[in-house]
Amino acid sequence: MLESGASRASVEPGPMSVQVRLLGTPAITGVEDSPQPRGRKSWALLARIALSSRALGRDELGRLLFSQAADPAATLRWSLADLRRSLGRSDLLKGDPVTLRDVEGIDFDVRRVDAGDTPLSDVDGELLAGTEPDDCPEFSTWLTVERHRLRARLEDTLRNAAHRRAATGDWRGALELAGRAVRLNPLDEPLQELLVRCLAMSGDRRGAEAQVERCTQLFREELGCTPSASLRLAAGRRAQPGGAPPGAGRSAVSSLLQAGQAAVDAGAVDAGIDTLRRALADAKRIADTELGARCALALGGALVHALRGRDEEGSTLLHEAVVLARRGDQPLVAAGALRELGYVDVQSGRRRQATRHLEEAEQLAAGDDQALASILGVRGMGLSDFGCYGDAIGVLQESVDRALAAKRPRQAAWSGALIGRAHCLRQEYDAAVEHVERALQLVDAERWTAFAPYPQALRAELAVLGGRTPTDEIMESLQGTFALACQVADPCWEGMAARGMAVVSSRAGDHALASRWIGEAQTRCNRVIDRYVWMQAYVMDGRCEVLLNEGRTDEAAQAAAEMAELSARTEQREHLVRALAYQGRSGEPTALVQARAVAREVDNAALQQWLDAP
Repeated sequence: MLESGASRASVEPGPMSVQVRLLGTPAITGVEDSPQPRGRKSWALLARIALSSRALGRDELGRLLFSQAADPAATLRWSLADLRRSLGRSDLLKGDPVTLRDVEGIDFDVRRVDAGDTPLSDVDGELLAGTEPDDCPEFSTWLTVERHRLRARLEDTLRNAAHRRAATGDWRGALELAGRAVRLNPLDEPLQELLVRCLAMSGDRRGAEAQVERCTQLFREELGCTPSASLRLAAGRRAQPGGAPPGAGRSAVSSLLQAGQAAVDAGAVDAGIDTLRRALADAKRIADTELGARCALALGGALVHALRGRDEEGSTLLHEAVVLARRGDQPLVAAGALRELGYVDVQSGRRRQATRHLEEAEQLAAGDDQALASILGVRGMGLSDFGCYGDAIGVLQESVDRALAAKRPRQAAWSGALIGRAHCLRQEYDAAVEHVERALQLVDAERWTAFAPYPQALRAELAVLGGRTPTDEIMESLQGTFALACQVADPCWEGMAARGMAVVSSRAGDHALASRWIGEAQTRCNRVIDRYVWMQAYVMDGRCEVLLNEGRTDEAAQAAAEMAELSARTEQREHLVRALAYQGRSGEPTALVQARAVAREVDNAALQQWLDAP
């Protein structure tokens, strides 16, 4: 494991009569003279019930864990009684369906992680480590998915807590949390970058440089590549920006802020960011909290949107903007920074953190159509990514309405295109076409070239699904979209267009061309570390289809397993369903059973129809 010099963060649980540990070696404490559950299946049953968002029927639980028993229902009753004894609660786990939701007096470590509480120092282990049952393939599939999801939740909690401490200048406190996050997932480059920055900013330049070398060696050995330049940049100490002349005051700093924003907007990104850095440094020099908040928001936003691969640094600055804006009583500035943090979280698949940031932003921006339009746009994007399509469409439509009221046509186009995507995924083609075409009209009117490839690719996808447009015509359209995406250098749009051409070629029987384009899609989509994980999974979905159409089932199974891991970690439920289904179609029937279970939580009847298709 990497040596970070960071100790573990420790937060003790609140006063609870019973503590249930399911991460690492499972145990129940706080019950006097009560035995531990007898056998692995009792532990498995407790974990499945504790982590379910819904009550579970006895038939479902019996099939999941006791299908090989002579009398599954009786064996389930025995295990539930066993758990009641171990928990010291004769009133629980009765009836049908069975649930442990809203139960007071019992603290589950997995729920503390799920809730985003700063986690205990001893919850680094895998879910049910060493106690998983051997003869329950459907449960094993569920367990694998939950392990990925819980580990990602724990990483997200540590990452967010580290950024919050860094935003207040507590770099040593941030270092402890970042070090622990890296121990959980040493192959995550953004986490490594955060750790290196914390080491450098806490004064340990040598330690930061050593961590860069350890990370580089690890990536070479495990991934066959080296980290991006942003990792080494995080270890460097920046020269003090020149800034305004000595003694210059607020007006000079404001001028730097305006000049930096104008440069970024005009495409002179490097020069603009340097100017914004000087503006922020000078705002701090003159101790102007209000201006400092605006400068931190502008610089953080520029790093997130204008420079690929700099989300971690941008996030730290955005957290700082929130802190300064609260001190300076600037609710709209704080809302803007929280919106940008929510955007980064949605892009990275951090559902819980995104929800928290965006809900707070929405409260702070109440009554401001322009601010709310952009906040709701990001919120709707997240809801769609996580499979909550009906809610997403409603939120995105409100975003469009507010954007038009505030005379922000680009925001209306952005949110409208996402409405089109949601309808497309639900195979509601007429509604999808309507919203995509309307978004394209706004894009054309605004001459918004940088965004145009997205609705263009959606229009091509709708043509594929509609089945009425000739293949040659669709390919020609996608080639034009791909060329435009390359011109604006957007990895997402490049990957989406290339994926479209791969799928079209595969369905037409041109497997060689399909293979070339899906490889291109993966390369394009993954060339930056702060990639959009929904698009990454979408491209992986295309790869699974291409491989299965060609009859390469072993490779399809491996690709589907990778897609399932990503989807589980980032809580993309529709993509998880599809990944599990691809595993099932590649020869793992229990994965298909789990796919049907997860599909119940996705607001998409078309997904169920796809699962039922031969």
